[in-house]
Amino acid sequence: ELLREPRGRELAVRHALEGVALSAGEIDARFEGNTARLTTLRFQAGQGELRATGDARLGEQPQARLEVTVERALLLGRVDRRVVATGEASVRLDAQKIAIDGRVRADEGLIDVSRGDAPSLGDDVSVKRAGAAADDEAAAAAAAQRTPRAVELQFVVDLGPRFRLRGRGIDTRLTGELKLATPGGRLRASGEVRTEDGTYEAYGQKL
Repeated sequence: ELLREPRGRELAVRHALEGVALSAGEIDARFEGNTARLTTLRFQAGQGELRATGDARLGEQPQARLEVTVERALLLGRVDRRVVATGEASVRLDAQKIAIDGRVRADEGLIDVSRGDAPSLGDDVSVKRAGAAADDEAAAAAAAQRTPRAVELQFVVDLGPRFRLRGRGIDTRLTGELKLATPGGRLRASGEVRTEDGTYEAYGQKL
């Protein structure tokens, strides 16, 4: 029964480097033959919540559907990157493609570019570790055997009234809406982003 109806409580997903911290998670699912149904997936995200439901059919022609909803969910919680958002998305997957359709609105956000100056290697520098060549060859062979899925993306990002950009003399709100799509398999963003009530300070002058 545990395999047919897996359940979990008090689950957590954390990635300290990226500021991801989901807690108090719950999951309820059910397997019947080659089908699976996710009846409940819920996490607390800051003061908000992330929820998902879906189903999947396994086998030679796999198909899956996932409906995701976030309500004032803290998606990123770093000092230099904070995003609280509300919205929903639908994900459809089969053997040939992945289709993502949704809309999300930022309830609040902060991007602090003054903290993005960590040293990094130049473009002409590559690092090779012991055993890396064999690993690279195995990964390349595995990738060659897989047929990449096409991605169909229709996603709207609304920056909302409280999204802030700060650093390097800039302190401003960003407003507007971006539409993300993948015509011809290439990512495209269209829309308008505006600065509101912003200042720029340089050479002792505030503009």
